[in-house]
Amino acid sequence: MSFLAPSFDTPGTCARSARDLIVFDRLLRGRPCLGGIPEPGTLLERSFVFDADMFDDVLIEPAVRAMLEAVRRRLEKAGARVSVRRIKAFHDAMDATSQGWISSAETFAVLEHIVNDPHKAALMDQRIRKRVELNRTLDPALLARTNMAREYLDTELRRELGGDVLILPTVGHSALLLNDILNSEDMFFKYIRLNVRLTIPGNLLNTPGVSLPAGLDEEGMPLGVTLYRPAGCDEEILQAALAAEEAIVYV
Repeated sequence: MSFLAPSFDTPGTCARSARDLIVFDRLLRGRPCLGGIPEPGTLLERSFVFDADMFDDVLIEPAVRAMLEAVRRRLEKAGARVSVRRIKAFHDAMDATSQGWISSAETFAVLEHIVNDPHKAALMDQRIRKRVELNRTLDPALLARTNMAREYLDTELRRELGGDVLILPTVGHSALLLNDILNSEDMFFKYIRLNVRLTIPGNLLNTPGVSLPAGLDEEGMPLGVTLYRPAGCDEEILQAALAAEEAIVYV
């Protein structure tokens, strides 16, 4: 398996349920489910936080904001403790990565031998080639500052969340039709940025996350939310997803 950013890329798992994710995770870690899979349990002792800025962020589509509010109500109705407040560490991580970061530099380093070879570069999707080339001249000082901020921001995220599970939109827009992206370079570059806007801070902070389908827009296109906990809390986030799945997942 090859990675574009070896320091950050992690294989992910797609499954039909949080229960399946737990089984797969345990198998990967050499911990077979000999005692059976935990039951979802009650939400009465679970606490979730929605970042307040997500409800009026102009880069998040109205359908996504409405879906987020519906998820909040469903969790409250199911008995979970729910709060809405701004998570500063998340926004600081978003700011820190907005102008480029070490993952972008690693991507260029991995692909440099291809983009520097005219024959090989001509065989690439030229939009991907352009995106890779943007990382050729990243400011080393910017990269260093971003990387040095990781430990501080991780500490701040743990302090701000306490025992809460952070819930964010997985992306800020509805699922897109492939042909719309393939036929428009402007749309391609617009959405390739928007697709990762809310997930890159988690990459920087090394947060484990589980994305769940949570609604549909007016055209019937799917929307989702992602549950996050600080780095190293993989087991916690899987158990939280298992407990909240019935309340969150929109069928």
